Amino acid sequence: MGDSVDTVPVTMQEIVDLEMRIDALAADNDRLVELWGGMDANRNGELSFSEVVTYCTRHLPILADRQLLRHAFLASAEDEGASDCKVIKPEHFRLFLNNVFRSAKLAPHLVEIAGPTETLMEELYDLKLTFDALAADNKRLAQLWETMDLNSNGELGFTEVTKYMERNHMILANVPVLRNAYRKAIDMDDDDGSNVVKPEHFRAFLGHIFQSAEEYVANQRVPMDAPKERVSSKVATR
Repeated sequence: MGDSVDTVPVTMQEIVDLEMRIDALAADNDRLVELWGGMDANRNGELSFSEVVTYCTRHLPILADRQLLRHAFLASAEDEGASDCKVIKPEHFRLFLNNVFRSAKLAPHLVEIAGPTETLMEELYDLKLTFDALAADNKRLAQLWETMDLNSNGELGFTEVTKYMERNHMILANVPVLRNAYRKAIDMDDDDGSNVVKPEHFRAFLGHIFQSAEEYVANQRVPMDAPKERVSSKVATR
């Protein structure tokens, strides 16, 4: 798998089952502190990317995938720069755990969507309703544009789009999905040949994102009888 850590595909149900167990753990402060202590190997009060990968490799093999963990880590960590310069603070730990599972559900190289995808589709649909309402309000749409346009140059580059989604909507922080929507929205007939999203294409771009995401999830289905080896998902807490 190149960027994975000795994992084999698992089903969406296995991801959901593990998510429920972690959610229950996160609701108990003592157990959450215990999990934090297991990950914070050097006891410095913050989590590095390497500490997260090492812990998941040993105790949560279903989630031991660098690409998945990097997406969640960048969306939850403090400080700008490369992933190895960022850290997870204790106050962001619950957010990080939540982002891990959101990223996992859109990681087809890790997850075999062998059953119904209604839960994921419902989450996409609910988020789409939110964006549709926002897009219908010119003031709120302008505010979203300003938030995404990090360098305030009046146009959106692909990096700006991915950074926004990684920090705000992990379910959409999927490069193939965003790239497909981005290509549909850019002004290819512009005289300067620049491949950027312009303000006049912003509403259409948001629509393309959700259309691309729904198609992407639907296309990741695999046969129920596909042979595969199961992996352990034991959580190294009580």
